[in-house]
Amino acid sequence: MYCNLALGEATQTTLLRIDIQDYVPYNFDVFDIQKFATGPTLTPWADPGRPTFESFVFIGDIVAVNGKPVKGLWTARGTTMALGLGLVPGRTIADVTTDLDVAGPCSMDIE
Repeated sequence: MYCNLALGEATQTTLLRIDIQDYVPYNFDVFDIQKFATGPTLTPWADPGRPTFESFVFIGDIVAVNGKPVKGLWTARGTTMALGLGLVPGRTIADVTTDLDVAGPCSMDIE
């Protein structure tokens, strides 16, 4: 069997540029849901030594779309993945050694 790309009418590409400012990552450093968003100050983002499977949330202001000023909110959530070769405490087993912040679902609300 031989497969080849079927060439037809060229598609037009549209670029959507979304500018985000005042981006803040929040990590779930407290597991008591009653304490979420109750502190009077920002909890500092943990250094790269944070644990595997730690959850976090990103929040930022959308300030422009394709250069046009707008007001909006961008949010995303994700998980830290510390990967390592073999059995290393605090890391998952993988074929590479790296630290990843795996972003999950995100949403944008633009006025």
